[in-house]
Amino acid sequence: MRSKYYFKFIILFIVVLSLFKAQSQYTEPLNFQHIQEGISQSSATVLLEDNFGFIWIGTRNGLNRYDGKDFEIYNKSLDGKPGLNHEYIVALYEDGQNIIIGTNEGINLYNRNLNIITPYPFINEGKTIKNEVFETIVKKDGILWLGSESNGLYSYEIKTGKVKHFSPPNEHIKVENPRLNKVVKVDVLDSNRILVVFTYNTLLLNYEMEIISEILQTEEIVTGINSSENTLLVGSGSGSLFKLVIDANSIYINKEKDISPGFSLRSLEK
Repeated sequence: MRSKYYFKFIILFIVVLSLFKAQSQYTEPLNFQHIQEGISQSSATVLLEDNFGFIWIGTRNGLNRYDGKDFEIYNKSLDGKPGLNHEYIVALYEDGQNIIIGTNEGINLYNRNLNIITPYPFINEGKTIKNEVFETIVKKDGILWLGSESNGLYSYEIKTGKVKHFSPPNEHIKVENPRLNKVVKVDVLDSNRILVVFTYNTLLLNYEMEIISEILQTEEIVTGINSSENTLLVGSGSGSLFKLVIDANSIYINKEKDISPGFSLRSLEK
């Protein structure tokens, strides 16, 4: 199930948050300029503000970089020229200087120095997952943790190309479409533990993809955010907010409150 956000609603959401924050600091009225044109497609799928202040907007038809005034559009590769594997953008992750881009046909790498996008340089065993749809991307200590749209979690060792795989834990639930139990969030806790939030399962795994602890959610989880070092907040498709607490060898989940009953919590920010 791909996230479908409409660009106008996202801009409105950003404006409202900015207004609330600004009101606590300034008393002068603020004026906002509506972006009328320049974006490659009106439906935004993912947003990222990078460390250089650029706003990256992934859409169903290309990637857009906004500098506060103008858009630069990055399209699908044609005739062997640098570009995206696919025009549908599903994930954005800043990797230090560069940006890793998830598309509907694998991941790409934006090289900031060259200002070009090329296919991610998988090597050896990693080439077997080059066309996978990854909606969650995290890099830590030379390992890419990649959450698939429908095939679970992968780890990819950048130097060796070694790949490990953890399949979606669908045996506890009736899931006809594997996309219904996709990876929502990955949090690398330390040198041998990762937390993986699926739509209906949350697992504490070691680097060998072995289960340390597991819980089964009672509601569909669609988003998550780190609250503190050992705590996450996750939002459900039914409008509930849950707290995930992580111990050394176990995890716990408790409902905090119903935020918007009947309406999905699609995004969290602190």
